Amino acid sequence: TVYIDGNFADWNDIPSYYDSPLDQIYNPNLNILESKILAERDRLSVYVNVEGTVLGGIGINGTEELVDSLSVFIDLDDDASTGYSVGGIGADMVGDIYGWDNGAIKASTLVFNNIYNQDDWNGFEISGTAPVAVGTSEIEIRIYPPRTPGIGLEHPKTLVLLQNSEGYSDMTDFLLSDLPGALDINSYSMGNDVLAIGSDAIALSRITARSRLASPIITAYNFQITGTANLNDISNIRIVNDTN
Repeated sequence: TVYIDGNFADWNDIPSYYDSPLDQIYNPNLNILESKILAERDRLSVYVNVEGTVLGGIGINGTEELVDSLSVFIDLDDDASTGYSVGGIGADMVGDIYGWDNGAIKASTLVFNNIYNQDDWNGFEISGTAPVAVGTSEIEIRIYPPRTPGIGLEHPKTLVLLQNSEGYSDMTDFLLSDLPGALDINSYSMGNDVLAIGSDAIALSRITARSRLASPIITAYNFQITGTANLNDISNIRIVNDTN
């Protein structure tokens, strides 16, 4: 059992999702390092650990100067065509926290109304508060789904986003779930967008793959060549293992 009381030792036996420490290098207070999730029948608890100080924005005389916010997006129906569109999921609800000076000023649970467009944040409507406890670099939050028939917490898909009012942000690398395995794959473009005929030994993309609580086997990587060049001008495309 996890209690939202600031005693983070409750989370010790729950498996972690580890986040890249290099995807938010400008603000350590937003740089997610570790996250955990515990889905129960009527509630979802989430733990996040950051590099710096969580909700470490700046307040002056009790008002905000620089606001940090944490959003826990939850897809309850495994349907990306419903809910708020974020990170490849359709978030049916969100736990929304904002604060500064290492403190939570407000924590709410919001449910998305599907009469709105999927990219419209105004589609979220408040359904209640969200218990939250804040440590120096750790935070835990509990979210209760609405008491609506057909809405429950069976294998929810969850993403955590930390951002501030200056526009810096970090989102969890993995899609958080109570299911046992996960695979995170990212592709990063390299080199020029346009290659001249005769170019040789050009790195086009870098692919990283990380697994959690699983030993997946990647059997194929599909890509598409675009542009106006003749495909006969391209030869010897290959994947090179650069982990050694």
